[in-house]
Amino acid sequence: MQVVPFHGACQNTVVCLAPGLGTVAARIRGVAACAHTMRAPGELRAGAAVRTRQTYPVADRMDIQGRLTRMASVRRNTSDAAMAGQADTLRNGFRAPSFGLSDSIDSLCLERLAALSSELRPVARGTALFRQGDRLNALYEVHAGFFKTAVTDVQGRSQVTGFHLSGDLLGLDGIGSDHHGADAVALEDAMVSVIPYGPLNELFREFAPLQHGFHKVMSREITRDQNMMLVLGTLSAEGRIAAFLLDLTQRLHARGFSATALLLRMTREEIGSYLGLQLETVSRTFSKLQHEGVLEIRNRDLQVRDPEALQRLVQGGGR
Repeated sequence: MQVVPFHGACQNTVVCLAPGLGTVAARIRGVAACAHTMRAPGELRAGAAVRTRQTYPVADRMDIQGRLTRMASVRRNTSDAAMAGQADTLRNGFRAPSFGLSDSIDSLCLERLAALSSELRPVARGTALFRQGDRLNALYEVHAGFFKTAVTDVQGRSQVTGFHLSGDLLGLDGIGSDHHGADAVALEDAMVSVIPYGPLNELFREFAPLQHGFHKVMSREITRDQNMMLVLGTLSAEGRIAAFLLDLTQRLHARGFSATALLLRMTREEIGSYLGLQLETVSRTFSKLQHEGVLEIRNRDLQVRDPEALQRLVQGGGR
């Protein structure tokens, strides 16, 4: 297995790990560092909470908005309970980020958080929400659509570090160093809720339960990355694919979608990059699982026919 140097998301040190493991390890260190570097508002540079808003031609904005409206109408057909944790979840009539929906957060804090995160920004397919090295000005909660994050090493090689669905927070990697450690690119026309970081930090200082909820989100990110390191370090190609599909279907099911059927927004090459596998290995593994009746695949439409078989592959480390 080839050893590749990667820069940590919030540090300047270079780590040398196997492909896939390097970026996940860097993300864990970066998110962990973020919890210790939450700055008071006065410590932020002037204008840090101001971000130049990305604009699109009027026709493109109307087209994106129309498609997002149709996407939202499909999502509204799912049950409210299953939609809990999504960016459009309401509490007491306010739409707020998922970390602000705990019952321990009082109505004044909720109202101010809802006002702070009221801007919805469209992001066209293939467009970067932010780039590696950009200054952190805001966090973003995915309101609709699908994103990937990817880092580029010192030699110009890119690796996918995550796939993000509605309700996920983007930009956490930038808190530790004030700069984003990865690119965030829309895999389909998407919409994000913009949460300016400077004013958000002020709310954290005033409302401890809100900061506690935010720390829980960061803890879940660390746990997810640790689990991915375990997957990359211990499982075969089949086990990695199985773990990836189980994780993705479970996350979609928690948001009100099918637990067995999904549309793969990412390419097989991107899946391979995320799992540390070659494109040919990913394609061969998908074909094998389809031949064995575990999956049914038509282009990017995928149906999990035997979830228990995927579980066995993960628990057994793959074949």
